Amino acid sequence: MSRVLLGFTVPDGEPVQLAYLAGLIDGEGSVGIMRNKRNNLLMAHYHPYIQVCGTSERLMQWVHSKFGGKFAKQTDSRTSKGFKQMYFVRWSYRKAYALAKELLPYLILKSEKAQVIVEWYENGAKPSGAMWRWYPDTIRKKQKELHEKMALLNERSQRRLPYA
Repeated sequence: MSRVLLGFTVPDGEPVQLAYLAGLIDGEGSVGIMRNKRNNLLMAHYHPYIQVCGTSERLMQWVHSKFGGKFAKQTDSRTSKGFKQMYFVRWSYRKAYALAKELLPYLILKSEKAQVIVEWYENGAKPSGAMWRWYPDTIRKKQKELHEKMALLNERSQRRLPYA
């Protein structure tokens, strides 16, 4: 038995699968808030994401089949230079939020970053039903604040070990 949470399947009674995914994300993934600024737009657009990558297509397909998200393979010149093909599964916006909530008890290295994504939705950085171009200034300010908080966590994680 499983349940659907914001568009992806969460296996009921199988916290082992959630813990396994958390381990993959801790080791081979990223959790963040991306800032997009297009040339023809005056304001930046932010969105939270969670991503896991690896060279095993079978593993990434398993992650995709269990937890949804967007499955893709890397398309750049590294593969032609002898590097292995990379595969990705990525969750953005509300799916990243839903996944972050489910994974929080299991994440170790990326738990603070996942908490920022939860805060993004639960403390008003993303109003329901609003197009991002029409967010009020208070929302934009909160988004920028959380983006900067995530950047600070990225800097800190470079300098410290979680068990130190």
